Amino acid sequence: MLRFDRRLIYHFDWIMMLMLILVSAMSLANLFSSTWSGGPGPSTVFMKQLYFFGIGYLLIFILISMDYKHLEKLGYAGYVIICGLLIYTKLFVHTIAGTQRWINLGFFHLQPSEPAKLILVLVLASAYARSDVGSKGYSLLDL
Repeated sequence: MLRFDRRLIYHFDWIMMLMLILVSAMSLANLFSSTWSGGPGPSTVFMKQLYFFGIGYLLIFILISMDYKHLEKLGYAGYVIICGLLIYTKLFVHTIAGTQRWINLGFFHLQPSEPAKLILVLVLASAYARSDVGSKGYSLLDL
């Protein structure tokens, strides 16, 4: 059974989360006002963005509830997956407007270079934590 660590609540950066929610709300309000056609409900673009915000916030809460040492282990697995996706993109994705960037997953298009940026940060932080940089090695928490 998973146990919830109460220290996560006490040491959580509530100001940062409030700012994130405010920026998200402002962007949704902007999107709603720019895509509203005068009909009874919001546009599909607005609903799609709201859906992705929900997924994003869910991922945020999952990641902040994990121990950062688990992220070090997931970094290398993610790196292998991202490299595979980038190779797949290069070999099998059709060219659209002169570029091969997007993998069609049906319900959305994935651009592998975007999650690759995050995974690369995890992998490099993990590599720096394992090597001795100067007289003191850095951990993922320090970086």
